[in-house]
Amino acid sequence: IAVFCLLLVVYGWPQAVRNIRQLSPTARIPMIVPYISVVVGGVLVLLKAICLMIADPERLHGDLGGTDSTS
Repeated sequence: IAVFCLLLVVYGWPQAVRNIRQLSPTARIPMIVPYISVVVGGVLVLLKAICLMIADPERLHGDLGGTDSTS
């Protein structure tokens, strides 16, 4: 997932900058707005993936050992 998000950011940014002056035909907004949303989404998911990779799994999912602590 992290590699895919990195690809979205790396290839999405030049595409967004390339279309900075183009306007959408119907909404008349700059096309950088939808293109930059791909980059922002890629960055956010990449940050979440990194956080999940470095987080403590026991803190996220509770006791993963399956042992009963009542005995």
